[in-house]
Amino acid sequence: MHPALHVRLRAGARPGIFRLVAALVGLASIACSDAAVEPPTSTNSPTETDSPSPLTVSASATPWRVEDFTTYGGSTSKWKSDPHDWMYSASSWMHQERIVLDTKNLYNGHPTLRYDWPGPAAGSPWGGCNTDPAIQASYKAPSNREVWIEVAHKFRSDWYPLGPNCNAGGYKLLLLWRESDRFDIINFVNAKNWWSGSPQKAPYSGYSYCSTSGAGENCRWGYGKDQSQFLSSLPGMHWDSQWHIYRVHLRIPAVKGNTDGIYEIWIDGKKVLNRYNRTFIANNTGAFLNHITSIALGSNSNSGTRVATQTWWGHLKIWTSNPGW
Repeated sequence: MHPALHVRLRAGARPGIFRLVAALVGLASIACSDAAVEPPTSTNSPTETDSPSPLTVSASATPWRVEDFTTYGGSTSKWKSDPHDWMYSASSWMHQERIVLDTKNLYNGHPTLRYDWPGPAAGSPWGGCNTDPAIQASYKAPSNREVWIEVAHKFRSDWYPLGPNCNAGGYKLLLLWRESDRFDIINFVNAKNWWSGSPQKAPYSGYSYCSTSGAGENCRWGYGKDQSQFLSSLPGMHWDSQWHIYRVHLRIPAVKGNTDGIYEIWIDGKKVLNRYNRTFIANNTGAFLNHITSIALGSNSNSGTRVATQTWWGHLKIWTSNPGW
């Protein structure tokens, strides 16, 4: 069955140049057969101080931008001041008061960006069903139509993005916005499944675990056009207090109507999604832009979190030429 789409509007983030007025689409009302599961029992303290060995990554091209949180002197306030003009101004719904530059829980020997999720005890919206509480940092994207993006991310092992007595959830781990639509990676949909949406006119119909409403092609990993090849290699939910590497290759057609669009995703070196020969025209509006405008590190969890917990970002790297993955 297809997930019903819950819509939340976001305010403009770059006055005078473009407006991010697209909906934060929450897969908030799920009517599929997968049963919800109980969260794991946590043995972690509220703030972890482990410094695991980072995953080895390499690239042959020089990144257009590297955000590894090393240029702020360990100061959260300096990061929030955006001294490099790398980010968009934060709206109140991004809840950046809950973001901390963590100098104890390191990645590759350097500070990380920690999101502190307060859980239901903090009151609405943090544990409310379909309330969409968000924590987010929004980075500027290059104007190139083809980009390669890599992030290092970690969930604490008691992460569970579903508030008490809630039946539907989905956490927006990574969002690649255009002016009015997006490409995404979503954690925990239909009881422990990964999903990704990308604009497409018209969406491919007749596939299980796919939605053809909204901007276009929105499917559970391993489902949809040409995706069954990945069913045997899909990852778990990564709620394991370990670092994981997420890589995206996106090529948007240069001209509206061309069919050479590409959207690819790898996790820890394994490909989990490839959508080729796409138009990336939004199905619901006909909108098209040949590049993304922002990269959102995290966003809303449709129904909050079960307990107070934390997530971390180790780095964001962006290339405008092939890094040779």
